[in-house]
Amino acid sequence: MTPSSEFRTDLYKGTAPYYDRYRPPYPAALFDDLCERAAVAGPGNMLDLACGTGQVALPLAKRFLEVWAVDQEPESVAYGRNKAERLGVQTSPG
Repeated sequence: MTPSSEFRTDLYKGTAPYYDRYRPPYPAALFDDLCERAAVAGPGNMLDLACGTGQVALPLAKRFLEVWAVDQEPESVAYGRNKAERLGVQTSPG
């Protein structure tokens, strides 16, 4: 019998507040270096796949016209959206 490679869709359910609290933040220098290496110049769009609770999307939001943050865990996205609103980052429904 071959083991299943299916990924449970609820694997991270209930973990968003803990992930956000205990995940060390990325240093600002990392984002500066990333934007320099990617030649980010002027407003544009950014896509953050597997965004978690916004550890990359939120610090980079001010550098882009629009940021799309996508994650398989709806609770993480909702937590990140609430966090963005608390930080004054404009969000849209979705």
